[in-house]
Order: sequence, then C-alpha cells, then structure tokens
Amino acid sequence: VRLAEQPLQISRIRSWEVGEVLELPPGTGRTLDLVVDGRPIATGTPVTVDGRLGVRVTATGGLAERIALVESQR
Repeated sequence: VRLAEQPLQISRIRSWEVGEVLELPPGTGRTLDLVVDGRPIATGTPVTVDGRLGVRVTATGGLAERIALVESQR
C-alpha cells in the first residue's frame, strides 16, 4: 500500500532512530494506492479494524488488468 510519496535524502534516512516520526503531506490518509510491482491496481481508504490499520478497497482496475498483473507475477 502506498500511503504517500515524498523525496528523501539518504542522509536523512540514515539518521533515523527508533520512534522517528516522518511528517506526511496534508490530506495524506484520505486515499491509499494499492500497488503491485510498482503498478497501482486499486485505491482504498484507511480503516481501523480491532485496533489495527486496514484498507477498505474503494475502486479497482478492470478485471483484465488485474488478471494480467497476477499472471505477470508468476
């Protein structure tokens, strides 16, 4: 699931420690992209399920697109 994207310098990532907070752009979390092999296959919204983060799928690509993507992963 791709929640947000933002460019980061390697030096910043290397300085992270346990508990580091990464600030995301405003509006992040309203929609999520579900991505397989770098290609978006669906979108969804974040939900809480028994205290855990989940994704409710709200739209998917066409059936042919999904089948081709699964076949390409074999």
